[in-house]
Amino acid sequence: PSPPPPTPPPPPSPPPPPSPPPPSPPPPTPPPPSPPPPPSPPPPDFTAVDFAIGIVLEPVELGSAYTFPNSSGFVRVSGLGDGLQVEAWLHETHEGEVVPDIAGGSLVEHGNAPWNWSVTKPGPWAELLVNGISVSYPVNVSNGDELQMKLHAAPTYQTTRYVILRYGTQSDSASIKTVSAPPPPTPPPPPSPPPPPSP
Repeated sequence: PSPPPPTPPPPPSPPPPPSPPPPSPPPPTPPPPSPPPPPSPPPPDFTAVDFAIGIVLEPVELGSAYTFPNSSGFVRVSGLGDGLQVEAWLHETHEGEVVPDIAGGSLVEHGNAPWNWSVTKPGPWAELLVNGISVSYPVNVSNGDELQMKLHAAPTYQTTRYVILRYGTQSDSASIKTVSAPPPPTPPPPPSPPPPPSP
């Protein structure tokens, strides 16, 4: 018998499928957005609430003393930012002097007295009272403090003393004027002429 025909070789294996491309790396995560900067704190509020004294006393006796607004009244500091202090002081003016307005800080920075405040400081006849106590000034005051002025009249007739109370950016004034001099005494009548001699 004939030998069996040779077994044909197995068909070649198909080529392996190409490997899939490696997955792309995920895109980098963007950094979280920066938080907005905190809002700037508002500037300190040194704007005190306006006040009024505006008292003119005349005529008053020589050397007498008066408290302004009055013996039981006062100017209460208010309107300042929380915890802020400003300086309070007295400013003497003279007749004919132009008194600059300090509102808006033209003379005052951050509630402080101007550098030359002592030039206009009145004499010992004017006192600044804070919460009922006479103080040296400039003195720091804050919301709730109670301010008064005590003025002593001049020892001369028809003399005006005018003082401005200032604190922070606010101010108002008071003045006192002494009485006029009394009229001169009436001269005594001339002596009567002697009677004529008897004849």
